[in-house]
Amino acid sequence: MDTGAIRPLPSYTAFVVPRVSETNTATARTDLPEEATVRQTPTSAESRSAEHRFEQSSQRRRDTERANDLDRRVERDPSTDTFVYKAIDTESGEIVSQVPNDSLLKLRAYVETMTQSAARREQAQIVNTQHAEFDRTA
Repeated sequence: MDTGAIRPLPSYTAFVVPRVSETNTATARTDLPEEATVRQTPTSAESRSAEHRFEQSSQRRRDTERANDLDRRVERDPSTDTFVYKAIDTESGEIVSQVPNDSLLKLRAYVETMTQSAARREQAQIVNTQHAEFDRTA
């Protein structure tokens, strides 16, 4: 077997020359007083974070003020057999907060109903199958 014709393939390497950053270039000095200069605004993330902190503190303050006017109850929901925690405004009778909320309770009740329905259908199929097998053997 002749191996003299096999040559290694040439490989090429690309060299990347880094750019000179614009921040490395010299900047013009100014002699403006501090009041006349333009200040950098906070980034959007910083401003959102500050707004969020302010909103949280305001919400805590409102909650503290309203805490004395709330009637807290723990009730059992008969359709889902779960406990429901409610905070009710004593003046208006309005439910201020509820855990779990009504939509979740309705969803739980629906799932429970569907599960029971499927179990009944499955049980009926098993009984029908057993009767059919008994009839064939008799």
